Amino acid sequence: MINKIIKILILFIFMSVPQGGSAQTTLAPLVEIEPWPAFSRLIAYQGRIWGVNSVKGRNHNSADVYSYDPVTGEMAYERHLFSQDGGRPTIHDGWLFWPYEDARVSLGWGAFQVTDGTQWALGLIDTSRAFHTHAMAASPTIGEGDRLYAATSAWRAKVQISDDGGRSWRQIYDHPTPEGRVSRIVELQPHGDELLVRLSSRQERGLFLLSPTGALRPLPGWPENPVTAAWAVDGEKIFAVLGSGEGQALWVSDGVTGKGAGGLPKGAGRVRDLAAADGRLWLLTAGVEDGRVWSQPLKYAQDGADWRQELALTGGRPSEMLFACGGLYLAGSGVGGEGALWGQDFDFVEPCPDEAPRGPWRANLVTSDQDWRAELEAFEALLMDPASYRGHGGLLRDQALRLVRAGPAPEVWAALAALPLPEDPLPLIGGAVEVPSAHLGRWVIFWAQAQAGEGRVDPYWLQEPWQAPENPSEKYFETLLAAIAGAAASGQEDGETVAALIDQLADSDAPLWLKGDVIGALSAITGERFAYDPAAWKKWWKARTP
Repeated sequence: MINKIIKILILFIFMSVPQGGSAQTTLAPLVEIEPWPAFSRLIAYQGRIWGVNSVKGRNHNSADVYSYDPVTGEMAYERHLFSQDGGRPTIHDGWLFWPYEDARVSLGWGAFQVTDGTQWALGLIDTSRAFHTHAMAASPTIGEGDRLYAATSAWRAKVQISDDGGRSWRQIYDHPTPEGRVSRIVELQPHGDELLVRLSSRQERGLFLLSPTGALRPLPGWPENPVTAAWAVDGEKIFAVLGSGEGQALWVSDGVTGKGAGGLPKGAGRVRDLAAADGRLWLLTAGVEDGRVWSQPLKYAQDGADWRQELALTGGRPSEMLFACGGLYLAGSGVGGEGALWGQDFDFVEPCPDEAPRGPWRANLVTSDQDWRAELEAFEALLMDPASYRGHGGLLRDQALRLVRAGPAPEVWAALAALPLPEDPLPLIGGAVEVPSAHLGRWVIFWAQAQAGEGRVDPYWLQEPWQAPENPSEKYFETLLAAIAGAAASGQEDGETVAALIDQLADSDAPLWLKGDVIGALSAITGERFAYDPAAWKKWWKARTP
């Protein structure tokens, strides 16, 4: 507690330095977020700064959404994503859309979640094969009407579009990618009547403009296939730091012509982010355990001489910045293996937005007038056929969604999970994992229950001890994981379910990411936000039970 008071006093001294661009303004982290080492994907929503705490750069099955209240200084645990990382979020019609990768509830299709700041719902992009939903963007100016866009990929970069607020989708772009290669679109931003996208592949990379009809073109006048360290948009102008090392430079384009726009500050460090605000261009750079924020007028000097240092950051490595809620917020990694958030007040930044959704959000899944009993019979037949499990169970997944769309009785899911499914050895992930076919069968069942958002998972499936050996891809197909997802999506808050989840937190052999998944389910079904504090969960549960 004493350390926390000291940190607040130090932060108060730093924040009391006069604003306006003094190099002596030094910031320590406002908050540090455990247990994962990076905080990112900042967005302002419902009066708070939201972001994801995750592990970057490798397969890892956890990412947690948090929100920071600038008034109280409190960081709140919001939602768990069973994901390597969260994608770039967006706001549309008052809802916050969060894209991500979820190997349990995507099953080869794009996944995202939607919240009004309190309630959450699952979203599904089933227009084409996808393992990741990298980014989402909303714009009333692209094409006709108010549309929502999503960048998805399996091996090929694709862009999806929704005309009904993300409830249904159609594909407008599929990037030509040679067999055995991979392409990604990882960022989206509206730009006039087009969509500005950041493409990455072995053949081509950089910023491109995508028309409403799906025609892709590179930005005119820019170097061919440039390394893009950071970019920002100000009206019609697109700014970007292109190149690497000593060859990095600032470029500017209006979508018609492009040209070099000067150099970068001398000895600035690694470029991490770029933003436009208050008639100035802002640059974030980082060292090993520190960072700096620079700015120059948008009427830039060709030699880069107009850069001035605005802030210095200590206590970690910042990676991105956001002007919102009355100030500048920066996110990144702390020096102790945790995520970090920095902040600085600026008078020119507007207060926090406080959007109000137009009503509850729910995916349009029940759309078929087909008799659900007939769809159930077809699904049961596939579940009993070992051949249906080939290709990671694509046939099972497709029929499961048809059953969901037919609107079955909620009790069918528990009955399906209890069936004696085939136990044939099933190689998955290119043979890196082998499990009984029944494991994948129950995955599909609980995935369908999660999409339906109703039904009950028998707590028996939540009591399974964790015994799966580690594998390089960190992809697991244990029934426990799918059961946790189904129970969380159904809001299954009965005593047996909560007790089984609390017991899982006490399993000393379970990996921390699995406990994070359990904590996410407990938070979703109880509304409690004890995050990664097993003792607090245990104390709360003990107080609730005789």
